[in-house]
Amino acid sequence: MNVSSDKVIEVGNFAPRRLFLRPPESICIVDWNINRGLRLNGILDFLTGVGADLILLQESDLNARRTHRLNIAREIAQKLEMNYVFGREFQELTQGSNSSPAYHGQVTLSRWPLSNPRIIRFKRQSTFWRPRWFLPDIEPLQERIGGRMALVTETTVGGSTLVSYNLHLESLETTRTMIEVAKESLAARQENARLTENQFKEGVSLTSQRDATQAQAMKAQAGLLESSLDYLLTQDELNRVLGSSAK
Repeated sequence: MNVSSDKVIEVGNFAPRRLFLRPPESICIVDWNINRGLRLNGILDFLTGVGADLILLQESDLNARRTHRLNIAREIAQKLEMNYVFGREFQELTQGSNSSPAYHGQVTLSRWPLSNPRIIRFKRQSTFWRPRWFLPDIEPLQERIGGRMALVTETTVGGSTLVSYNLHLESLETTRTMIEVAKESLAARQENARLTENQFKEGVSLTSQRDATQAQAMKAQAGLLESSLDYLLTQDELNRVLGSSAK
């Protein structure tokens, strides 16, 4: 295991070794903005019940006061016995100190080995979170250093490779800016890679809309449901939206 909070990318391996001679007929994918991991016990209960093969999480804290200085990504990976890659998105200036900085970012977890992790830092960024000399250093202002990004990982099972792009889009930006960010991610794909990103704000996606509805019911039972799903973004939908935006 290679775990160090001073790395932009952190890797941990907790999944038992398994031999797969062929790719599975289907896989279960969960994608969820977990709001820093503030309700960690409920998050763990839900993810344990789902039994996903691949999990893409946004807003995962590392060493932040608000989440008791925990490494949220590692806590989840250990509990679920999954491999994980954490990508640092921001240094949270109001959640740590110079000697003990705090971060949050994206984490991708898999029952299979993860390889070739990398970060795509978006060219178009918001500025509301950037520190300014005239603003007080208080938590509600969310002063940060860093930028929105996509965490890219590769998962190989049964001789087939799945490339996932774990995006965290800026909710305060316009739809056009989000489309431009999606274009950046698509342009960065390797040839023949599959885009598996389904982005929600406080939402969950599985293998179909029916499964997503079932997941909402499970979240409600876990006391985690605070808002409805915003949108589902799949490759076919991206191609349609990007095609229409170019006209």
